[in-house]
Amino acid sequence: MKNKIILVATLIVLVVLITLGCIQYHKVNAKYQDYQFTEEKIILNHKHNISVGTMEFSHLSYDVKGKEMFVSMDVKIKKTADYKDKFYNNFDASLFLRVNDEVLQQTDDFKLKNGKTLTPDRAYFNKHSAYEGRMTFSYSPIDLNGEHDLEFAYLDRDGHKLKKLYLPIKVDGGKIV
Repeated sequence: MKNKIILVATLIVLVVLITLGCIQYHKVNAKYQDYQFTEEKIILNHKHNISVGTMEFSHLSYDVKGKEMFVSMDVKIKKTADYKDKFYNNFDASLFLRVNDEVLQQTDDFKLKNGKTLTPDRAYFNKHSAYEGRMTFSYSPIDLNGEHDLEFAYLDRDGHKLKKLYLPIKVDGGKIV
């Protein structure tokens, strides 16, 4: 008799836990149904729509110093009036350089036009509606004069919607081709 009571109680607890798990699964699944991932190729000197407004890239340059290669470009970010100030909108953490489809590297340096180092993060956008600066990536390849496939990428996050803006860059013999 005692074993039957333990078995029935165990079955009741098990059924309740499975029911609660199914209810929670459906709640979480419904919350993330709007996930979307899109890709858009960057066009230099052209405005691209992002979650906080527009972003424009220009003046792509490439330089070799010692054993390091530097890729730089100007960035202009214009915030709209209905910008949602959320903690994850730190742009410097969303800008990457991929080297030969392997290495992902975050931006080394952000500089404003006056030479001051300042990243376009949330604190900056609380005070200003636009950011204009120059960002620089550096990497150390094995062969400086070889052929390198680079990809500059920005990952824009708006809730569960992700948009990747990317610019493929081909370097051959120390020059952008």
